[in-house]
Amino acid sequence: VKIDQQDCIEFHLEDLPYWLDFEKVSYLAYYDDLTHLPNRTLFMDRFKQVLLEAERSQKTIALMFIDVDQFKQINDQLGHDGGDLLLRNVANYLKENVRMSATVARYGGDEFVVLLPDVSSPKDVANVAQRLLNIDSVIMDINHEEVSVTLSIGLALFPDDGLLMEDIIKKSDKAMYDAKSTGPGQFKFYSTEVNSLVLQRINLERDLKASIEKQEFVLHFQPQLDFFGKVIAVEAFIRWQNSELGLLKPKKFLAIAEETGLILPLGEWIIQKACEQKRKWMNEGLSPFRLALNLSSVQLMQDKLFVRKFDSILRTAGIDPYLVDVEIKEQAIMTDGETMVTALLQMKEIGIQLVLDDFGTGFSKISSIKKIKFDKIKIDESIIKGLENNADDMSVTTTIITIAHSLNIKVIAEGVETAHQYSFLKSNQCDYFQGDFHCEALPAAELIAAFRLKKNVLFK
Repeated sequence: VKIDQQDCIEFHLEDLPYWLDFEKVSYLAYYDDLTHLPNRTLFMDRFKQVLLEAERSQKTIALMFIDVDQFKQINDQLGHDGGDLLLRNVANYLKENVRMSATVARYGGDEFVVLLPDVSSPKDVANVAQRLLNIDSVIMDINHEEVSVTLSIGLALFPDDGLLMEDIIKKSDKAMYDAKSTGPGQFKFYSTEVNSLVLQRINLERDLKASIEKQEFVLHFQPQLDFFGKVIAVEAFIRWQNSELGLLKPKKFLAIAEETGLILPLGEWIIQKACEQKRKWMNEGLSPFRLALNLSSVQLMQDKLFVRKFDSILRTAGIDPYLVDVEIKEQAIMTDGETMVTALLQMKEIGIQLVLDDFGTGFSKISSIKKIKFDKIKIDESIIKGLENNADDMSVTTTIITIAHSLNIKVIAEGVETAHQYSFLKSNQCDYFQGDFHCEALPAAELIAAFRLKKNVLFK
């Protein structure tokens, strides 16, 4: 409309037609009128900004391309009003099940996108996707009709799957169609390699949960000795008897157990079975060597609850807390705060000795070691391995021993595999050692048989 400067017009805002409602026009330029999510325009703008930040900080971004399965049939069944209401419900579900920093947008029709800035691993993205797929368990009331829906989700990562916004969108869209082709309610990464790794991880997590319920685990034990050949402790190690992959060591599954919280029932099982075995050995007349148990920071973060449970297991088995060592990894005391420190000090109060495990890899402060009052520190096996030919590892080892002894703390070297490592540690006044050089971790019966054969002082 062209208005001459000479003209004088008087009007009221409420008399304006809707297309001159500037606030609404501005809103509709960037937001979807049906779901009130950002529309494609605003999504693209945010994506550009997130990409720029990710390029500067070298972070990983994930894009999820989401389609409502069989939406046309649902729309035909419910009518357009019902279809619109369902899309609003889906939009609300997506917003409620991603973190605040994510952008959820309606891309068009029955398609949505979720932009996840700064993801740490594909598994984290898979966890979000799996959470969103749980929408199939939500019954929606659409015009007094109960409806459940499923989603197909395609995933692409920056920078792994592309550096340009258009490439990442295209690849997440393709991954979504690949997921849809396998059946409703599925997700897939664009990268077949990532798909394989994530699927393997998900299957392992599922199998681990089932195995805990069936108790498909065994304990192996490895002795810790002084340099006169006397066994001062026996450390318990968990092994998973996986039906497909065989006997798995802790490095293959304990991280998953910690991330999922499965370490709580599994850790309790380890403590209980190890204490029962210790009681059995005592009844058989073995000398009162110490029992060493590894604990996760997840367990210790339960604070008093865990300490009481631990103490109860010891008392039930008739094990004196003064004969128990608890090992906690160095990295844990640097990251998990006061709650865990309090739990460790409470364990110390009931007589349990504390061992700082994997020492030398996390750069923990001496003040932390003194505060928690560790009785022993265990030099990490990666440092012990370097004693063969690495001058820096030799220097680090002797320094650790010197500092520990000045604080009246005993030193254990783990992972001792060769005569050279053994001789170096002995000549530098290390207190104790363990490793395959003397004895690998074995089932209880085999360990005792090996010691009987060697006539070790493990026996009275």
